Parts: sequence; structure tokens; C-alpha cells
Amino acid sequence: MFGIPSAKGFDSTLALLRNPYGFISETCRALDTDLFETRILLQETICMTGAAAAEVFYSEDKLIRAGSMPGRIQKTLLGEGGVQGLDGAAHQHRKKMFMSLMGTERIAALQGTSLHMLDKYAPDWEARNEVVLYDEVREMLTRAVCAWARVPLDEAEVATRRAQLTALFQDAGALGPKHWRARLARHRLEKWAARLIQQVRDGELQPTQESALHIIATWRDLDGFSYRQRRGRGTGRRSRRKGDQG
Repeated sequence: MFGIPSAKGFDSTLALLRNPYGFISETCRALDTDLFETRILLQETICMTGAAAAEVFYSEDKLIRAGSMPGRIQKTLLGEGGVQGLDGAAHQHRKKMFMSLMGTERIAALQGTSLHMLDKYAPDWEARNEVVLYDEVREMLTRAVCAWARVPLDEAEVATRRAQLTALFQDAGALGPKHWRARLARHRLEKWAARLIQQVRDGELQPTQESALHIIATWRDLDGFSYRQRRGRGTGRRSRRKGDQG
């Protein structure tokens, strides 16, 4: 990596964990560059920012995703077995599912739902002497995205789901108790999501076919297995093939 600026210190793992979203951009600004070299988990790593760097990361022939993300991030922010860790045809097929939810009309629907929630919250904010916007927006977005995805959300569980969803990104790279709380949040959210998906497959829930809940619950990867069925293969649990119920 001759000629590339280097970050301070022998290894930047702790710096990245302390500031997971700002470490690369802030280091680039400090070095007056758009890329630099360092070590992450003692492995030589090149960090980049900017439009050109983004294009590199979307090039299927230059990088691989499998094994690139630290396990602690998979167990919190991304989830194990997610699209971010797939390559080739498997990645493209799973990505197709998510992109089917990203059409102009679908994005406009989410925006409309969010603005509707904002209109509902605003009068209450005006009546207060102080508003912690971060807390309010987290709750508002939790409600909005669940409504958009056609995920039922009881009033009694709003605060719980808000806190769990927040932990996934806020404490993904944290050390100690915060990290373990984020992992616990991931575990509980996945159990909740699994119940909802099974209810759709069993016909107990019938969201509209274009909804995120319906599309994810009925999606099959290239080999005919759903994501959760794939995780069960080889563990003694029976998995069902394409065309079977559930």
C-alpha cells in the first residue's frame, strides 16, 4: 500500500468502534485525502470515502462480501446471513427482493406515512417546554415504518420495539454491556419477526401482496429455501423445500 496516507497508530479498531459512522470521513478530512491505510483487527485495511469509492464497493468483480464484516456487527446491526454478506447470484437474487420495495411509489408511500406521523406529533411538541427530538423521531419512525411494512404494532410494544431497533445501530460497535444489549435486541427482534412471518405463511395475517411483510414472508432464495430455513439446515431441524407450506 505504498504511497497511501496512514492513520495514526498501529491499529484503528478501537477508534472505529468508538466512532463507527464518522471514523473514516473524519480521518480522511484530517489527512486531506479520500483514502488511507490502517489496520482493523490487526489486518491491513484500506478505508475510502466519496462517490468513486462507492462505485468500487458496488463492483462485483473487485470485492467480496463474505467474511468481510466483523462478527460483532453481524450479530447486531446487519444480522447473520444477511444480504450484505452474500456474493454473486445469491447476492443479486436477495437484493432483488429488497429493491422491489424501493420503487418510486413505495418510497413515496413511506414518505407520506412519515409526514402523517409528523403532523400527529407536532401539536404535542408545540405544547411542551422542551422536546428531545432524537427520542421523538425514533418513536415516530418506528411507527411509520411498521405501518408502511404492514407489520402490526400494538401500542403497548411501541417503546420496546423502538428501544430494540435503536440498539441495533446505536450500539452495534459498542464495547461491553451496550454491545451485549444490542445482541439481545437483535435476538428478540428476530424472534418477533419470525412469529409475524409464520403467521403470514399460516394465513393468520394477510397483509397486502405488495407490502414488505408479505414479500419477505413469501420470498425464496435461489435454492428454494427462505433465510430462516437455511439457518436451520444441518442443525437437525427439518427444512422444507420450495412449494411446501411454511
